[in-house]
Amino acid sequence: AHELTSGDYSAQVTVKAYGELDELANTFNKMAAKLANDMNELRRQELLRRELIMNITHDLATPLTAIAGLGESLVDGVNQSREDYEATGRIVVRETLRLRRLVKDLHMMAKVEAEAMQPQWKAVRLAALVDEVLAALATEFERANVEPVNSIAYNLPVIQADPDMLTRVFSNLCDNALHHTPAGGTVTIDAIQRDNYLEVSVADSGEGIPTGALPRVFDRFYRADFSRQAITGGSGLGLAIVRAIIEAHGGSIWAENVPGSGARFVFALPLGFSAPTSISGAITMPIQ
Repeated sequence: AHELTSGDYSAQVTVKAYGELDELANTFNKMAAKLANDMNELRRQELLRRELIMNITHDLATPLTAIAGLGESLVDGVNQSREDYEATGRIVVRETLRLRRLVKDLHMMAKVEAEAMQPQWKAVRLAALVDEVLAALATEFERANVEPVNSIAYNLPVIQADPDMLTRVFSNLCDNALHHTPAGGTVTIDAIQRDNYLEVSVADSGEGIPTGALPRVFDRFYRADFSRQAITGGSGLGLAIVRAIIEAHGGSIWAENVPGSGARFVFALPLGFSAPTSISGAITMPIQ
């Protein structure tokens, strides 16, 4: 007990007896082991949180510095042509949107931590929703010279889901795929029906995921040490948010490497509701 009060949770009690004393000692040792595991997890989470703060500070500072510098050049207006002004404006808009995405991710993660995610159930046809997501990300795909492919069939069953949340899922997964797919590559979204659920995949033709990182890619605040991490950046929230949304829908998600290709993220969504016989049109959810 003295060791425990001093913070040594590895302490164990040895009793050379049987009966109640032996049972009490075993219970005490199990409690101490659980405390040790809990403390180790708390320390790990604290380290990840500190790393997250450093990452977010960097991710906020980078676009703010760019916006401030471009703003000063606009104010000075020295030898600025119309084309220069337009190029500067596009960069300012891009960096501002980047900041907004980060703030929205932080807000969503706060909801996840507070267990306050409540899906607003609606009938959703995945093929139509993915079409809209890819249309909204068209500029990003063009800039990266990566081809998006929506292979989801329109005759798949309609599912009951929160279209806004699913839009975030596909947006985050596509953004992740874009960051790890070289120019000339592809990002393919597909879905198949398996018994009472839909299995949806987002696959890229990039470098894949380091084997050691596969079990942790969905952890909150985790950033894998990819060879291109310095280029791709990221706060480590996007995939954690994806998992939280899928689990809020009663589904599951995992990541795997495709032999000879890149990474594939797969999630399963239950078909637990009776699908309507028809849908008046695709559900439009803007990406913000």
